[in-house]
Parts: sequence; C-alpha cells; structure tokens
Amino acid sequence: MKELNGTAPVSTKKKADKKKYAEAVTMTEEEYQKLTDQHSKSFVDKCIEILNNYKLSSGKRYKSDYHTILNWVVERVSKDYPQLDTPPAQSPAYDINVNPFDQFVR
Repeated sequence: MKELNGTAPVSTKKKADKKKYAEAVTMTEEEYQKLTDQHSKSFVDKCIEILNNYKLSSGKRYKSDYHTILNWVVERVSKDYPQLDTPPAQSPAYDINVNPFDQFVR
C-alpha cells in the first residue's frame, strides 16, 4: 500500500476483472473456464441460473460466486438435473485399428 500526499493508503493490487454471467452472478473468465473444464456448458449454465435465482429471491450476497457454485450449487444441480452432469466432450483418440470409412460401407 502506498500513501498519496498524507491521505489514506491506496492499494496497488489489481483485482481480477469479473464478468457478469447473469443478473446477479459474476466471476472471472478463468473461473468460468475452470467450471466448463470440469462440467458440460449446459450444466454450468444451470448452476449459474440456480445461483442467480437464489440470490435475487433471497437478497443473499457472496464474496465469490465461483466458490459458492463449488460449495453447494454443483451438488444441487447434480441431484436435480443428473442428465446435465456429464463431463465435457473430449475428442476421441485416434485408433489405428478402426477404419473411419467403415460407416459408409454397406
């Protein structure tokens, strides 16, 4: 911290820029990316929707929406929407024993 001409100390540490993902839900792009690396986009979108509705209806505020999602929203969405809880699509590994043109042969 440094002082400006005898005034209160000013922090030189820069906060990460948060992006608004819903009316009441913000997080950094890095945090959002971590969620989408672990879960499908539809699952993450549902987590954001659930947290947004909860915050707006209850007036609750959190220091970190990302950590709140990790703390209880993921568990709730997994329980209520199990069809969304699939890992993100992975590109299939190339298998030298499979002919990709077999599907076109009758």
